[in-house]
Amino acid sequence: MGAGFGRFGGNIASQYYSPLYYKYGLNTIYGLEKNGKYLNDTFWPCIFGETGILGTIFYILLLGDLFFLSLNLLKKTFNSKLLSANSIFFIWTHLLFLAALIDSVAQPIFTKNPQFFLIFLVLGYANKLSSKKQTN
Repeated sequence: MGAGFGRFGGNIASQYYSPLYYKYGLNTIYGLEKNGKYLNDTFWPCIFGETGILGTIFYILLLGDLFFLSLNLLKKTFNSKLLSANSIFFIWTHLLFLAALIDSVAQPIFTKNPQFFLIFLVLGYANKLSSKKQTN
């Protein structure tokens, strides 16, 4: 089921040094000791460690849904005959989210300020523009 939020791999777990590191002997690994420099470099292990298998599956489904949202916006762009400012914004949105997904393998992009604000703000705004376009 996971260790719970703030207990493994994230900023809170490193700031207050979670007892799980002692329990599992992770405090003896270079970079994961108290005040270690690699405590925050793990995003997917953090998601898995804090939420367990079920939480990780739901998180992947959420990111997949957002990916397909941006992909649908991209398809609408290429189906239209005219390349407008909205179309360019949809292309940029998809590329931004794709880059964030790739970056999430190596760094906590979806939990780091200010990146995640920009990513989800752009996705939300693109979705709003797309739905507004459909109603007109």
